[in-house]
Amino acid sequence: MLTPNIKYSCLKASYLFFNTTKTEESERYITLPQETMQLLREYRKWYIATSTAYGSRWHNTGFLFFQERSGYEGMPMNPDSVNIWLRSFSKRHELGHINPHAFRHTMASLLLHGNMDIAAISKRLGHAKITTTVTTQKGHTPPTAAIFDITTKVRRLAKAAGPF
Repeated sequence: MLTPNIKYSCLKASYLFFNTTKTEESERYITLPQETMQLLREYRKWYIATSTAYGSRWHNTGFLFFQERSGYEGMPMNPDSVNIWLRSFSKRHELGHINPHAFRHTMASLLLHGNMDIAAISKRLGHAKITTTVTTQKGHTPPTAAIFDITTKVRRLAKAAGPF
C-alpha cells in the first residue's frame, strides 16, 4: 500500500528518508528528481498558507499530506484517499485502473530499463534480498513502449495541471 504519511522532517535537499517501513532494515534514503523537489517546495508554500489559515484548529503533526475534514485538520491523510483520488483521476483522463502500489513497480521497471544495477534497485525498494526484486520484477515489467506511452501521458497531464 502506498502510504501518504510522510513527514516534512524526512525531506532533505534532494532525497527522502523512509523511516515508516515494515522493518528497521528497510529504512532508506531515496533520491528524488529535481523537478519533484521543486514541486515539493511549491507544495510546502501552499501547506504553510493552509495550516496558517486553519489557525487553532490545525493539528501540527508535520505530515506532508493531511486531512482537511472538520476536527481533523492537519491529521495524517487516510491511505484510502489516494485510492479514491487515483480512481477518479484515471477515469477522468481515460488511463484505466491505477493501483497506487503499481507506482513502485513502475519505478523499478523504469530503473531497470535505464540500466540501473539490480542491487541498487533492490536497496531503493527496501528489499532484504535481491532475489525478491528479481522475482517480483519478472512478472511486472511492461514493454518499453508501454512505459514510454504512460510516462508521456502522465507528464503531459501533470504539466497541464500546473503548480499548486
